[in-house]
Amino acid sequence: MKYVLNHLVPNPNKATPSIFKVDRTKLIDLLDDAWTKKVGPGVLQPNGNRVWTVDMGRVIGTMSERHIQLVIKHGMTNVISSFQKLIRTPKMKECP
Repeated sequence: MKYVLNHLVPNPNKATPSIFKVDRTKLIDLLDDAWTKKVGPGVLQPNGNRVWTVDMGRVIGTMSERHIQLVIKHGMTNVISSFQKLIRTPKMKECP
């Protein structure tokens, strides 16, 4: 969980210095919300972690991210990591 808290403070050494757009006291609520919104079994990684990318339906990051990446040890409920994720969607063409 300590690692997740790092996503509440800007890190200028990262290529994308975005952080969660919630108060520190609301981070657990945000992760709980993501956990309830996750769909399907997630993706099992070779290292034994299971990963979900969850659309939160609202902006949750300082760079307009609307998704959270949840990383959980397979078979457990302990959060290994969680961070905001920007997923770009193609712009829709306007109808004439």
